[in-house]
Amino acid sequence: MTARWLIVADDLTGAADCAIAFAKRGMAAVVSWGERAWGERASGEGIADAAVLSVDADSRRFPAAQAAARQLAAQAAHWRAGTRLYKKIDSTLRGQPAAELAAQLQALAARVAPKYHLDGYAATLAPYEGLTVNFAEAVQSAGGSILSPDGTQVTVNSPEAVNGLDFLVDGVRQGWIPSADLGYEEVSAQQAFESGKFLFLNDWPDVYAAASQPGPDNDVVGKFGVVALPGLSGPGSSSLGGANLAISAYSQHQRTALDFISYLTDLANETTMLKDGGFPPVWKQLYNEPSLRKQFPYLPVLEQAIDSAQPRPVSAEYDQASLVISSAVQAALRMRETPKQALSQMASQLTQIIQ
Repeated sequence: MTARWLIVADDLTGAADCAIAFAKRGMAAVVSWGERAWGERASGEGIADAAVLSVDADSRRFPAAQAAARQLAAQAAHWRAGTRLYKKIDSTLRGQPAAELAAQLQALAARVAPKYHLDGYAATLAPYEGLTVNFAEAVQSAGGSILSPDGTQVTVNSPEAVNGLDFLVDGVRQGWIPSADLGYEEVSAQQAFESGKFLFLNDWPDVYAAASQPGPDNDVVGKFGVVALPGLSGPGSSSLGGANLAISAYSQHQRTALDFISYLTDLANETTMLKDGGFPPVWKQLYNEPSLRKQFPYLPVLEQAIDSAQPRPVSAEYDQASLVISSAVQAALRMRETPKQALSQMASQLTQIIQ
């Protein structure tokens, strides 16, 4: 009998804690460690037919790349069709949780999704602003940037930016980012996910509310969750969106404009925007409101994502900069240029724009 749950932890205590939690609910649980936990000798009495198998990958003491490799080895050794995967993360975030989670998500998109006739990862990778956002997130999550915080220097021609773009290009080359993504914008990516074609979706927070509404073309109602964007060797970093509200210095009605902005962003309206549209509120206290957390269980994750998010590149000529960025990245994703070539061209054109 195939294990119904596979728990992968980074140390023995974590593996045992999770197994005990399942056992308290009446499920037979087995804890595995050492050579039985991962690698060629991952076997033993009770492992194959355990309802819950909790594996200690012993990865906490290793650097990011080795920790991720041990997690994947443990997962691969015990994965069977129909298994539910539970990734145990240390409560104080010790070890390499981000690198391990990123590696596991990539492995699931590449190897597990096809077994269920799914594509891996849906994202807005058409040559427009959505691709700029996805590229910025990949670069930020790899520790790089596109422009300096004040927008006066081009910083994209860096090893970190290459790593970020390599991640996206490798995903297309390996197939867990399907070629269809290269034509997706927000609505088309969301529709593909809602139709049950994809294992993962990277999109804006309001998708949660839309995807939770029953409909003839929505096959994921009640079947999906939300996690923060992982990075390559640490927590990932999302791009900030939203609307910027400002008052012109030349306005003859500045006080009226300020009153209107205050009205739009007051507590009551922000609550309505969340409840009716799924838009992230600007009031931090709403993320801890019990009734809202019950309706939107992902609020703690959303708050974490916003806290670690970064603004898009700062430039007075942002429209031109975004066009340059998305065009160069699209060329790399379509294998017309290498990531280094694409970034070199991007850096040259961005330098001309900000001068």
